[in-house]
Amino acid sequence: MPYKILPEQPKPNSLNAESIHRLPAQALKSATSSFAGFPGDIVSLPYAGANKLVTALGGENVPYEQSFLGKALPTSETLSKGIEQDVPYLKPKNKVEQFVGDVAGDAT
Repeated sequence: MPYKILPEQPKPNSLNAESIHRLPAQALKSATSSFAGFPGDIVSLPYAGANKLVTALGGENVPYEQSFLGKALPTSETLSKGIEQDVPYLKPKNKVEQFVGDVAGDAT
């Protein structure tokens, strides 16, 4: 039985021209949200401990993001998610962009 040789298909590249333009914008988004969310990150740590104590004493469990304090001082993760919802262009579309965003978020 004869075999037909098919033309070689190019392999999809996860790093294309669009992602090259998006990488600096995502790094800037990550750095900005980390800088602006730093006070919220600091305040959310003691809030979590106090919330556990209140819950243990029979009070209501209110996550930091839903509290008045969390809305006044959002964490960097909350800010980053908000920016991605408002500007879908900045949402990571592949593993390379997610990795670069994670590294940029860890560096600040």
